[in-house]
Amino acid sequence: MRGFIKTTMKEFLNENNTKILNKSFNLTLDDVEYIYSDWDVEMLDSDEQDDLKKTIINFMKTGFSVDSNGKLLGVENFPETIKLYRLIQVDNPNNINIDNLGIHWTLNKKTLYNDNFLGQIGISFDSDEDLYIIEGIFNKKQIDIISTIIHQMSYEIENEITTYKNEKPRQYKIFKYK
Repeated sequence: MRGFIKTTMKEFLNENNTKILNKSFNLTLDDVEYIYSDWDVEMLDSDEQDDLKKTIINFMKTGFSVDSNGKLLGVENFPETIKLYRLIQVDNPNNINIDNLGIHWTLNKKTLYNDNFLGQIGISFDSDEDLYIIEGIFNKKQIDIISTIIHQMSYEIENEITTYKNEKPRQYKIFKYK
């Protein structure tokens, strides 16, 4: 039975690569394969490889929602606008380049106060520089959904939403980190 399911999954993936899985971003099985190729799958057995593809597909097909910890559960029915947060460490808020605020944002403001998150992104409290939170409103078309899915599955603690390069929020506010 397991062999039949593997064969059926492989046939399905090979025969339907242009079938739309996610209408919000027009994601197809070709996108699943691209995302899948980002992992070092040689370390996984064939069942784990199939499970990874299923996880990617489920994430694409699950409606946009977040759990109680602010973790993104799916990207179908993605909102047309979304509020995101970014942490920047600078010596003077006037040195923040508002024309290039970066591509790595988080969905949940609480994430910015998580010690594991701060360590993972390299924030040092020993620095002379101060921390600032940027709150930005983005349009859905500014979101790099492929990179977002890869980061959501690779670095879960960051709750990352990735924007395309050089995208500026429609609106933004800058706050001192407290």
